[in-house]
Amino acid sequence: MVITRSVGNDALTHSSLDFWELPASRHTGVITDAVEQNYYFRCPPEKRPFFMRGTGPPSVPPQDDEKHEATEDPVTTATYDESLLKAILQTFKRRIWASGLLLLASGATHFFLITIVY
Repeated sequence: MVITRSVGNDALTHSSLDFWELPASRHTGVITDAVEQNYYFRCPPEKRPFFMRGTGPPSVPPQDDEKHEATEDPVTTATYDESLLKAILQTFKRRIWASGLLLLASGATHFFLITIVY
């Protein structure tokens, strides 16, 4: 779908107004798929859509005998919290940290420039 806008006799397309195009990994479809996947991995398999039920951590770890149960690793036990906020945080963790560090660096630079000038 191409959005056109009439300006006088010229018709401008939406794509001609863009200076650049984002990489495919930054398109909203890819990002929403990642948020959806991270969210449903936090849900038990019974609550996931059918196409995602075979993926993710197992809902119940396999139990062979009582010895295996005593030495069970806490990583293998799956806990599901169904938290959308944690799924969003997991998806955008690198971007949030990077923007925070850049904000901190810019604030520190601004502070030092002001103290040097005055």
